[in-house]
Amino acid sequence: MEARTRREKSAYRDISDTTFFCPIVRNLRAQGRASCNKPQLQLKPWFPGESHKGMLRYKVSDVIEPPMKSEDYLMAKKLMVGPNDIFPGGSKSRVSRAGAAIRNGKPSLDDLSVIDQWRAAHRPVLNTFQAILRQRTRKKGIAVAQRHKRKRTIFDKLDRLPKMELARMDDVAGCRLICPDIEALYAFRKDLHKANFKHRLRNDGDKWDYIKSPKDTGYRGIHDVYDYDVNSESGKGSKGLLIELQYRTNAQRAWVTQNPKTNPS
Repeated sequence: MEARTRREKSAYRDISDTTFFCPIVRNLRAQGRASCNKPQLQLKPWFPGESHKGMLRYKVSDVIEPPMKSEDYLMAKKLMVGPNDIFPGGSKSRVSRAGAAIRNGKPSLDDLSVIDQWRAAHRPVLNTFQAILRQRTRKKGIAVAQRHKRKRTIFDKLDRLPKMELARMDDVAGCRLICPDIEALYAFRKDLHKANFKHRLRNDGDKWDYIKSPKDTGYRGIHDVYDYDVNSESGKGSKGLLIELQYRTNAQRAWVTQNPKTNPS
């Protein structure tokens, strides 16, 4: 293939890094059987409400150039999953099969792409909950942070927990609330449980209360898991995904920082 401009190389990097460019297309491109014929920027965000400055949104026809076998094109088109699909990766069972393939050490390109799509779909869930939490914690002295679990950490957890199904992993998206003291922590959590939104709390109040019942490692904190629910057409691709909220005091955060191996992940 002819030499590409710096801008085109940047386009490839951006797509690959944000998982909007599926592995099979990257593989075909490396073989000289796929390339980019529309390097211009499109400033519309991939997920509504997110601001991806300089990010690109490509259709399969924009990314793949002939000559290319028809079966390669169909596979690439199948794997390019956008935000309006019913469930990222195809289905919960398909995501879990991909996770099983990782655990067995024999994932296909299709498996890796399914996991990329499923993991990336947690971004709008994180954004939604972070906005909710920042609004509700205003002037309360509670800090809010978010974390999107890395693929390597996801794979390590699958190895560590052999009975876990990937689609049921509930901490790929996570928000952490750092409260000034235990009283403020419990008060805020109680108010959030009464919140008027459709996102469903999946656990009983005391299930993961490691303040009342500390873990053997000494870890203290509280975890809640919510089931993301949304009515908008654009949000269907993330409906049913899970997010974990972690509550800690400043003292508990300091303890975990000094003892990182005790932090549940």
